[in-house]
Amino acid sequence: MEYPYREKFLSWAKDVKHYRESTVMLYDYTVNSFYNYFYSQSEHGNDIRLVRPQDITNYLVNIQEQHHIVANTANKYYFHLKKYFTFLYSNHLIDEYPLIDLKTYKVNKYTNITLGWQQYLPEIFKIAELSDDAKLELFLISQNIEPKGLLNITFGQLRNFNTENTQILLDNIEVKPDNYFEFSLKNDPEKPLN
Repeated sequence: MEYPYREKFLSWAKDVKHYRESTVMLYDYTVNSFYNYFYSQSEHGNDIRLVRPQDITNYLVNIQEQHHIVANTANKYYFHLKKYFTFLYSNHLIDEYPLIDLKTYKVNKYTNITLGWQQYLPEIFKIAELSDDAKLELFLISQNIEPKGLLNITFGQLRNFNTENTQILLDNIEVKPDNYFEFSLKNDPEKPLN
């Protein structure tokens, strides 16, 4: 079953908002999926004006359970529906905006952060596949050097840190002349980036 105002919505998305074709197709798929769910669950028929926040919440829970999607993907469905209902509401095709009190799912973007990695630097420095730049960056970050400060560090200054890891680092990278800026412009290795 085609959802209400489909052609107007797709035309608005393409011609007014200038969304890419792939984005418009995603919106179309999501709204169609929601509408079919709504129609199958609704006791009041297929009137889009009868959609309530609970209907959208139930749909999002349903797709998470049925398709085993993560919260981040459910949020994308939410935003697709938000575009559709914003279009309907702003064009006076519905009287109430059903997403007014709905919030997206909380997503922990930092589930893969490893704390205390500095203790593993001796082993990390010995990984042959890891680039010298990566090893240097990790070492300097472990020494609390700010990102902008990384640009001004010479090889000679590395020896000034005088830590256990300094010698392990130098033993596992290609050592350059003391006045060489490691994170320098490619065409002028003697000049810092700032």
